[in-house]
Amino acid sequence: MSRMPKKKPEKSGTCRMCLEDGPLENSHVVPSFVWRWLKNTSALGYLRTGENPNLRVQDGWKRQWFCRACEDQIGRFEKAFSEKFFPLVVTERPVPYAHGPWLSRFIASVALRTVMLCSERGEAFDLFTPEQKALLPSALEWWRAFVHGEAKTPGVHELHFMPMGAFSDYQGDRTLPTNINRYTLRAVEVHVAGSATQAFAFVKMGPAVALGFIQPPPLGQWKGTRVALREGQVGGRMTVPVQFLDFYIARARKARALLRGRSIRQKEKVQKAFQANLDRLAASETFRAVDADVGMFGIDRAFADGTPENGDVK
Repeated sequence: MSRMPKKKPEKSGTCRMCLEDGPLENSHVVPSFVWRWLKNTSALGYLRTGENPNLRVQDGWKRQWFCRACEDQIGRFEKAFSEKFFPLVVTERPVPYAHGPWLSRFIASVALRTVMLCSERGEAFDLFTPEQKALLPSALEWWRAFVHGEAKTPGVHELHFMPMGAFSDYQGDRTLPTNINRYTLRAVEVHVAGSATQAFAFVKMGPAVALGFIQPPPLGQWKGTRVALREGQVGGRMTVPVQFLDFYIARARKARALLRGRSIRQKEKVQKAFQANLDRLAASETFRAVDADVGMFGIDRAFADGTPENGDVK
């Protein structure tokens, strides 16, 4: 006799969007369409976590934070992004991309959820300055009110978006890690980060990168990335501070280091799975990301960390 899948028990509490008491939904932190895309375009059709690379997982982070009505409201912004924007980014269609008012609210919603998730880890904000820590409640409230329709703007807590592509013609002076394309094109993660003058929520959905600023950046450091609150476009000529590039490179290196922890047994299992699914591997976005790294660094350096799968992680 087969067992019915276990359903998350219903939880009641205060919805962290509308602030009303009632039943809460078990929903994704990073939207579900991102995880479906990652699995459907992967070499093997499953995911692994960076924290435990020896364990396969079926889905992304979930939390019971919002009521059904607020989930539906957030879902409308997610639907617009997933249908109108995300396919353009993951296929690297020519920029810029035009958008409507749904984009700013979508980014506010994922920035809000990122800070809420990171707040569960006591050390997440250790590197923030006292001023940045003091701004956290303000950012959460402005993003909540903006998504819920109570505020017309996110206040000073700017929303930015960057469609990323392969680093095939990188001309900078920073040394890139040999998994930079696998990280850029395939990794999904959320994080909070800051320097002495700015702090932000970082939401990476494959090559779609969203930022919600907790402490606004100094004028002139970011160009072409800030999202208009109504109609606008993103993805044209973009300028970001070098500190962000250093942060981004550090995240790629961390992803590489975490996946080096995969056991020999797991590496052998993955290799066998690749050999049994060569057609899927060749047609996958995983392979395209690996090929970009091989083109930049050569096959020996690109594969020094293990198998091609080492980009498809959260």
